[in-house]
Amino acid sequence: MPDVDVRSFVEALHDPSTGLTYTALTGQQKQSVPDCERMFSRGVLEFMERNGKTSTGCFVRLVHNWHKASDGRGLSEEMRHLYNMEMLDFLLED
Repeated sequence: MPDVDVRSFVEALHDPSTGLTYTALTGQQKQSVPDCERMFSRGVLEFMERNGKTSTGCFVRLVHNWHKASDGRGLSEEMRHLYNMEMLDFLLED
């Protein structure tokens, strides 16, 4: 993952406003949707932005938006398409 500093997630773990848990961060519950949602939550995104973790924040936003697009609730078709295309572009970048 280019420019994603995984240590930023450890820092976010210590900020209660993120909602991030040790279990989610370490992947103790394999394939847990709630844990994945905690990793890429609005709280984690705001932590990254607040603390100048720009690249990691962009990655969190990308995954967060892609999840919303895949979930299928509350987004217009245009937004869903945009978020899916952003993920596709990210995947094809390298």
